[in-house]
Amino acid sequence: MPITQNSIPTRQFDVRARTLAGRQLLLRVHVTMETNDVGLAMWSLLDGTLTVGEVAEAVAHEYDVSPEETLADAIAFVKALVEIRFVTMADSDG
Repeated sequence: MPITQNSIPTRQFDVRARTLAGRQLLLRVHVTMETNDVGLAMWSLLDGTLTVGEVAEAVAHEYDVSPEETLADAIAFVKALVEIRFVTMADSDG
């Protein structure tokens, strides 16, 4: 399923966010993804109720950046999370 601004990502229950030695990490047994503050902000919003577009809009507002740029980043971030099975996807269009 392609990821669009209408896709709805949900965090997997067994993935944890941690900051260790100044590094932001998403952790699951045998899999670690290093991210940044923006990635952690996005991660915290992936609760299965918001679309990728809504997540991008919230992060753009929080960090005072362009919603268009943030949407592209959010889609790329969620794609990476899907690839390592840190999130599952639904689509608000059906």
